[in-house]
Amino acid sequence: MFQEIDGFVIDRLFQPFSHKFQRLTGKDNFFLTRCCCFVEGVLITLFLIQFNKNILIRPEWYQLFLISWGVAGFIVALFPLRIKKIEEETLNAIKKGYGNSERLKFPFLRSIGIIFFPFVPVACQDFFAHPFVLLPVTFLFCSLLSNYFIVCTPLPPTKGKVREWWTSLNFRLKATLIRT
Repeated sequence: MFQEIDGFVIDRLFQPFSHKFQRLTGKDNFFLTRCCCFVEGVLITLFLIQFNKNILIRPEWYQLFLISWGVAGFIVALFPLRIKKIEEETLNAIKKGYGNSERLKFPFLRSIGIIFFPFVPVACQDFFAHPFVLLPVTFLFCSLLSNYFIVCTPLPPTKGKVREWWTSLNFRLKATLIRT
């Protein structure tokens, strides 16, 4: 059941979005994964800064809480190394005629994330009393996005419509400025 949910979400949502994004910009799904990873790092930093200002839990749990978020930050910091490795493996597999092998790994965790993510804001009952609750929820959402974008199979490298438009605009602008 979890593989079916995972396959449906990848095939119907993330793979088409990734392909449209790549055709438009020329950047593949690994670029989207890196962007999500960057946002995760920023959110962890903002959360820790905000949490230090508003200590809302018992002091004995404070250190454990900060250590757990520090570990999450460390994992996010190492994630770009994993992205680079997966990117190289996927590009080599595509050259041989295969797809992204990461799709077969951890479908259960991705499916659980999709199933339970709508319940996360509901579980945060002090949603409006403590606005910094939005940061971990957004962190979970970005980590879910990065885990799904990394399993998409990229298209062959293209220049992208935006880059072609920008190049033609730049060429026409230079031609106009030279004539005057």
